Amino acid sequence: MIQKLHQSMIQFIQHGYCYAIATCVGVLLAFFGMANGNTSGLYAQEQFAGPVKIVGLLWNANPKSSAETLAKIIQTALDRESVQELNQAFIGIRDKLENSVSSSNYNDPRYLPALCALALIESDKWHRELHDALETLTRRSANDVNQIPLGGLELVARVSLARDSSSAESLIQYVVSNQSNLAAASRLLQILLSDCESATHLVLGIWPNLPPTLQAEAIEPMTQNAGRMQELLAAVGQGKVKPDLFNTNQLRKWIQAGNAPITKQIEKIWGTIREQDNAQRQLLVSSMLERIKNGSKGSVGRGVIVFERVCSQCHVLHGKGFEVGPNITNNGRGNLDQLVSNMLDPSLVIGPAFQAKLVLTLDGEVIAGLLADETETRLKLKVQGGKIIELDKVDIEQINTSVKSLMPEGLEAQLSEQEFLDLISYLCLVKAPEAEDNELIQGTPADFVQP
Repeated sequence: MIQKLHQSMIQFIQHGYCYAIATCVGVLLAFFGMANGNTSGLYAQEQFAGPVKIVGLLWNANPKSSAETLAKIIQTALDRESVQELNQAFIGIRDKLENSVSSSNYNDPRYLPALCALALIESDKWHRELHDALETLTRRSANDVNQIPLGGLELVARVSLARDSSSAESLIQYVVSNQSNLAAASRLLQILLSDCESATHLVLGIWPNLPPTLQAEAIEPMTQNAGRMQELLAAVGQGKVKPDLFNTNQLRKWIQAGNAPITKQIEKIWGTIREQDNAQRQLLVSSMLERIKNGSKGSVGRGVIVFERVCSQCHVLHGKGFEVGPNITNNGRGNLDQLVSNMLDPSLVIGPAFQAKLVLTLDGEVIAGLLADETETRLKLKVQGGKIIELDKVDIEQINTSVKSLMPEGLEAQLSEQEFLDLISYLCLVKAPEAEDNELIQGTPADFVQP
């Protein structure tokens, strides 16, 4: 079927019919021709042959479509590790590729895909040109976001990494030094983590220089295989990477996978993580986030009052309150999603130091609190308001560790919706309200937080 479509396409173009339709079919053919996952030897060459012929037929008639199809071919070859098969496929358009590259015309949409194609099949000959293109693209995109199409930079970066792993150093320096164009820096970071085996080490090496947005984006790809995850967890354990940047799914998948060393490290850092979502709680979280991101507003001034009334008995914020649960000045507020989840679904993640103890005494009293101290004969629990309760173990019938957070679910039932929004707006400030250089935690809409 694909062969017939290919032959019809060639006849269609040769007879001079509408180039616009030819363009669409040509790009589709490039997709369909490579849809099958079989990429072995001769089969892969045959798969590339049809789309490459379309590139040649459209080269002068429709340069933009020709360039897009060529770029797609290259991306697919990189994804499927079939680069060697391109050498034979490109024989018929070799002259066109070289003529385009000789012009060094960045305004020609064919220039960068042509250079990348040649660099893949003859890396030694075109190494210098590819390196210069990468330098030019990163420099231009840093000076003017609109100067270079993002796709061109991505393609050159991927081909550079495929042919010379040392180019990862240049790319990582670009990410650090050219953060005025976050879109380009973000895509290059993702390409590095996808295509370069040593990327985790490189990224963690420049971690303090990455803005919070890029740090958050880098976490997911670094949790996707055991080696990277272990390297990342080591950085968390050393205090280089904040635990707040992780979401529960990134941790839960390793627990469910049964990887004992990683699970042990996760539990050491985060404590107990509930293996299943509480659907009702998650619905509340999603609903509140939707309100915040769709125009609702909260008052910081009113939020301070709500915090003092409802939260300060168990939490310290900016030096005020009682430290029973976590001091939330620097914990639990890494981004808006995490903050709202911690407030509405507090048992989703429970840190090892904050797993509540349930003590049943011989006289029938039940006490819930956090372990403050324990000896062979005595037990101290910290309860609401910072109070310490001391018990003789001979008076205790049973001690259990609760699977629930000491912070009760149902905070939303204690407050009106506006009070809840006010409280969140206060907690979205990184520093105390009076700080002149204040900022919002990641993900907070700028107009949500009001005085």
